[in-house]
Amino acid sequence: MSAPYNSADYTPPAPVLSVAFRYGERPWLGPFEALVDTGADATIIPESIAERLRAAPPQSRPSGNPMGRNALNKLPLLLDGPEQQTDVLNHQTMKRIRALR
Repeated sequence: MSAPYNSADYTPPAPVLSVAFRYGERPWLGPFEALVDTGADATIIPESIAERLRAAPPQSRPSGNPMGRNALNKLPLLLDGPEQQTDVLNHQTMKRIRALR
């Protein structure tokens, strides 16, 4: 998955990805453009999306861990600032990059 940085809404341009949401068995909503903020502790979604999914607030979920860096840390993500491109890399590409270390 690849997406250009958003330079229309952010100065300087910001990395973004296309995302979809689902809560439990409820249907997918999206795609939406999401800002990739690697310094954020938690992922924030608009309240309107949570309401449409009828998602429970984090404090009422049994194992309500916030998503943020913990979600980003599961993705082989490339933020290419000079090219202003965000990429979620496939397994083969990531394996080749790791072999270069």
